[in-house]
Amino acid sequence: MQQIQEYREQMKQKQYTKEELIRYLQNRRAELGKRPTRKDVPEDIKAEIKRVFGKWCYGLEESGLIKPSAAALKRRAARAEKWRRVHAKRRALGKQEKDPEER
Repeated sequence: MQQIQEYREQMKQKQYTKEELIRYLQNRRAELGKRPTRKDVPEDIKAEIKRVFGKWCYGLEESGLIKPSAAALKRRAARAEKWRRVHAKRRALGKQEKDPEER
């Protein structure tokens, strides 16, 4: 019994990769025969999905289980354009770009 509790604690503390979470969501869909809802996923996995993807729906989108809405695509395009302008201005001012790995 003690070993089972220790194993559960280890699994709760595990940090999943993006690929593992995508595979988990796709497998969960195959098991359920429908797109998984938050209720269909254990709390520790839900927390990891939020940590890795930011939102539940982004995890479903990355897994190919739903298509992003037109509004979401528009917001992402606007955000990307904003950051392109910021980086262009930084380059014009001669400021060094931060390494994305440092963020």
